[in-house]
Amino acid sequence: MTDEELFLETMEDLRSKIATGSDYSLLKGTGLCRQLLLDSSPLAHVVNRSYRLPLRFFFEGINDFFEEMPPEILDSLALITVGDPRMVSPSRRSPHKTLAQFLSLPVAYFKPHKLTVKEIIETCANCFGGVHKEDPESEQRKAMAAFDNAIRIQGMRFSTQAAFYLLTAVIDALSPLEAAVRSKIQSPV
Repeated sequence: MTDEELFLETMEDLRSKIATGSDYSLLKGTGLCRQLLLDSSPLAHVVNRSYRLPLRFFFEGINDFFEEMPPEILDSLALITVGDPRMVSPSRRSPHKTLAQFLSLPVAYFKPHKLTVKEIIETCANCFGGVHKEDPESEQRKAMAAFDNAIRIQGMRFSTQAAFYLLTAVIDALSPLEAAVRSKIQSPV
């Protein structure tokens, strides 16, 4: 299987994880995100070397909220802002982000930890069962695990809800590359 074929199959698998929507499927989807974006040779980068397309992610974080929040309020706050970016009015959307900006975007705060997109993907993939099921070692991962076990948001675990929206953002960002690969494979030169 070529890198391009593996990329296309991974994108289809990611879509099926979202369509299924179960905790298990969404956690497994974070493992696919790790493979696409975070591994030592991320599959999206390997494939994109031939295409050189900009990978643009649209996702809202909590930076603006933190800049306006008094420190004494932050001391007693648990906050998440993981939501479907397509539901935000176009006039209120922040600019698209590069992969590095997307991965470093804080999207959750569990006193005193800010969790980034990268930390959420890694925790879901490496501790919660996306790829591995291991005890969290870092303080950020322990905080996320505690919150995940204690709180349900719209009936879902935080990790599951976060995974759904992060996977959706990854699919949206990688769709132009997917289309270019499909076009090349369907009409080889």
